[in-house]
Amino acid sequence: HPETVQTVVALAGLALETGDLENGLALAERAAAGAIEAFGPRHHTTCTIRASYGRALLDADRPADARREVEAALATLREVLGPDHEEIVKALMSLAAVDEHEGKLDRALAHLDEARRMRERVLGPGHPYVADCLHRQARVTQAKGDPGPALALAEHGLALVLAHLGTDVG
Repeated sequence: HPETVQTVVALAGLALETGDLENGLALAERAAAGAIEAFGPRHHTTCTIRASYGRALLDADRPADARREVEAALATLREVLGPDHEEIVKALMSLAAVDEHEGKLDRALAHLDEARRMRERVLGPGHPYVADCLHRQARVTQAKGDPGPALALAEHGLALVLAHLGTDVG
């Protein structure tokens, strides 16, 4: 049942957040299988759950399995949702995390850039969600050994957040 799947997803997230990787991974796998049964393999909810399962696999240091899940989810999301959708952005960011984990920093940056451009098209270039992409791009750029461009990306992201949310930081 769809409600059961969503409950298992929530439990998997809680287990992973509290450091119970083994239980979280088992629950995430169960949720992915349940989503296929409850929603069908091409439903956007199934794809989102599969991408989350991919992130859990990455947390378990299984990058090849993570890549398989996230790439499959991303391909289907592109077919089902069209070219610009927030769920595609999230899957791209998950794929970038797999790339980063594997040391494929140029590929990670390409996925993050695509995610950022998508958010700019959908939400506008000044939206604070764009800042999240910029901050992730800054981190990967820094990991590549490019501190100047990394700082510029991080500062741009901060400027977006401050412009949207105000300058009071505490």
